[in-house]
Amino acid sequence: MKKLLLILVVLLILGLAGGVLVLDRAARGAVEHGGEYALGVGTTLEGASVGLFSGDVDLSGLAIDNPDGFEGEFLTLGTAGLGVALGSLLDDEVQVRRFELKDITLSLTRNDLGSNYGAILAHLERFESAGGGSGGGSSEPADDAGQAKRFLVDEIHITGVRAELDLLPELGEQGRATIVVPEILLTGLDSESFTAAELMDLLVKALLGAVAEGGAGLLPEGLLGDLQGQLAGLSAVPTEIVGEVLGGLQGGAEELEGAAKDAAQEALDALQDGKSVEEVTDDMERDAKDSLKEAGKKLDGLFGGSKDDGR
Repeated sequence: MKKLLLILVVLLILGLAGGVLVLDRAARGAVEHGGEYALGVGTTLEGASVGLFSGDVDLSGLAIDNPDGFEGEFLTLGTAGLGVALGSLLDDEVQVRRFELKDITLSLTRNDLGSNYGAILAHLERFESAGGGSGGGSSEPADDAGQAKRFLVDEIHITGVRAELDLLPELGEQGRATIVVPEILLTGLDSESFTAAELMDLLVKALLGAVAEGGAGLLPEGLLGDLQGQLAGLSAVPTEIVGEVLGGLQGGAEELEGAAKDAAQEALDALQDGKSVEEVTDDMERDAKDSLKEAGKKLDGLFGGSKDDGR
């Protein structure tokens, strides 16, 4: 009798362990397949852990690739945590009480092909047009159970968002900027449920929207207008920024930052007017020669004068 009881306990433990592994793989697969389906680029997740008794789901090491023609990654995520109702874990609709994401880095770049965020948003527009996005009932690839699970989310809390922008590589440091958004809240979501792909659609739009909104006054208007215009063609996301957004063009001298921002804006305007990258670069070189003396004077002022001043 004792042996039988022991065997039953061992089988129960093995069964629970196997169930946890299945849930972990399912969570990881949902994130990766959902990201690839919504965004059209490779999506990988290093770790996924589902607490069978706690209802906590921990995700780590999310990486979303850039579209073809752009190097590196479009987005990386440090960690994410979800608190789900235990009784709904195996249901078709999972109730998510808590959804937190921390330490996100976005890389927004431009080249002769356009912008990486433009390619991502264009794919999201096709995704939404096909019925995905905002709980639209997209025909998302089925999971192991034969259907895509849906998630009923109360709100989403995002902290530590950093956007690295390389507006125009030809400008060098002057064309690069950093925007830091301390906290983003997405509320009023519980009126509909989402698939994993629809959640990815929602999150990427919220992040880019927060960068565009928070970057007002910190980024050239040309970039903001382009990003805002493409976001306008997609379904809206109820996003609230909490705290002060920091950042701006690289180069710590305030006296030179205005000139750098003007140069970036002029270059963006020229490209939008149909000039080639080579023509814009030539114009910049000519302008740079004319402004070298003025820049030198500004630098002298920052560092306390020059030898010619006798200081």
